[in-house]
Amino acid sequence: MVDSGLTEARRRDAALAQAQRDEPSRFERFAERIDELAKQLDAALPRVTALSREQQGAAEQIAVAALANQKERLVAYTMQARFEIAQLIDRATLARSDDRAQR
Repeated sequence: MVDSGLTEARRRDAALAQAQRDEPSRFERFAERIDELAKQLDAALPRVTALSREQQGAAEQIAVAALANQKERLVAYTMQARFEIAQLIDRATLARSDDRAQR
């Protein structure tokens, strides 16, 4: 039992020593990878910015077109309403004329 515990302790000590040797180079590789990815991001940033502006412009054009269409519909509705009002006035005028004529 003591021998197995001692064997386990030696195994863990060896693994720890190996990790202490390996981890600095592993972190260094991570740092190199991070630096490379940072360069790629920096290179892509102007394109992303340009595409974002382009997308914003397209969205603005869509919004302006939708508002123009809505304005045209409102103008048409206003003209229809005016026409209906004119017809109501004509009918009222005719009705009054008929009432006067009948008296």
